[in-house]
Amino acid sequence: KETSAAILQAIESLKEPYQKAVSMYFLEEKSTEEIAEILGRPVKTVQTQIYRAKALIKKQMEGGSSK
Repeated sequence: KETSAAILQAIESLKEPYQKAVSMYFLEEKSTEEIAEILGRPVKTVQTQIYRAKALIKKQMEGGSSK
């Protein structure tokens, strides 16, 4: 449960355009095609945003919040 809360917090801390795309992908379980259609972005752009968001979340989870 702590991990889920930490991941949710990490998602919420992301800036746009990553937050919306990754929220839809993980929390709403939408496909990249659905997200692209909803957001009016190319599928490849959405895929890149999700990829980058995953990397940012992973970095946050591994390093904690280093301020």
